[in-house]
Amino acid sequence: MTAMATALRGSLLRDARIQLGYPGALVVGALAALFSPLLFYFLARFVGNGVEDQLGRYGGSYFAFVLVGLVVTTFLTVTVSTFGRALREAQVLGVLEALVQTPARTGTILIGSSLWPYVWALVQSIVLVTIALLFMGLELDVDPLGVAVSGLLMLASLVAVGLMISAVVLSTKRGEAVTLAVSTGAMLLGGLYYPISVLPQPLESVAEALPIWHGTEALRLALLQGEGVGGLTADLWPVALFVVIALPASLWLCRRAIALCVSRGTLGQH
Repeated sequence: MTAMATALRGSLLRDARIQLGYPGALVVGALAALFSPLLFYFLARFVGNGVEDQLGRYGGSYFAFVLVGLVVTTFLTVTVSTFGRALREAQVLGVLEALVQTPARTGTILIGSSLWPYVWALVQSIVLVTIALLFMGLELDVDPLGVAVSGLLMLASLVAVGLMISAVVLSTKRGEAVTLAVSTGAMLLGGLYYPISVLPQPLESVAEALPIWHGTEALRLALLQGEGVGGLTADLWPVALFVVIALPASLWLCRRAIALCVSRGTLGQH
């Protein structure tokens, strides 16, 4: 087992033990996670069949459309909160300087801090979809390979964004503005809760350039319409291109931000 895999496994097990050690918080969090699906379930009942034409590409159901958006939002929330928060906690506890001096690479440390939150987000998403299938009339037509490929590419793109947020937090000691911009921008332009065709043309053009929109489109079509990888190519390649460029760039930015903090003597400041 490589050193990176060992470090990631250690981070995953550590964070899992911490979170699973508070079962009461897990139950409350699980109940809170059901709020959004219930909200949109009743909203979909209110909307009825009035949006079938706009959602025909996805099967016509607004609830099915928005549930996929909620799954993506779950992972987006991990992205904008975990990376920066982990760095801030390490700075506050005074362990960040010790961490960056270990043999583990910067990217391994940062990705390791987000591994369990992403795993937990996956568990929440599976539970939400299962409940929707059993009790809310959700209908799926799943292509497993299409879901796996689009989901992994979406996850890789979100990790790249999270690493960029980490670089900003390290450099400025403040990450609230960038996390707010990323989360609100994604919710407004990512097609998570409504098709981007309802946006004004300039905003629609911007949305069509965003990897989160392409990733969500691919995931929707694979989950709701049984679209295979071949039929998802138009949406998968922009996300893949973003990952190929942004992931190495984000790791480089994090290393540069740490080097800058070390040279200034501000790595442990918060």
